[in-house]
Amino acid sequence: MSIVGSINSGLTGDNTTLNIKAILDGIISIVITSLYGIGVAFSAISVFIYQGFFYLFANYLKPYLTENTISDINFLGGIMVMAIGINLLFKKRNQNCKHVTSFVYSNCCRDFYVILFIKLTERGNK
Repeated sequence: MSIVGSINSGLTGDNTTLNIKAILDGIISIVITSLYGIGVAFSAISVFIYQGFFYLFANYLKPYLTENTISDINFLGGIMVMAIGINLLFKKRNQNCKHVTSFVYSNCCRDFYVILFIKLTERGNK
């Protein structure tokens, strides 16, 4: 949820997934802190760093992606979160989640190369 939420927040400005994750993390961290001590609070630093990285990276790529690509990324992220929930619920190993990321990667690369080709042809026509 943290990666999907950070990318979604960077691309669309929708913080709903990150807010839900923050509530879940807050409740779980209270329980874990009672067991393991104050060191659990320091894990928030690493969460801030990697969520911030994904947010900044998605925000950087936003001008280069089309609306279809952004909706595809959000759709596939939702499928991955749902598949993780199914794995936890039924205690089965679903290996399809590993292949979903290839769809995101190929879709982003396709749009990047189309935009790059358009920019290069515009320069050539001037």
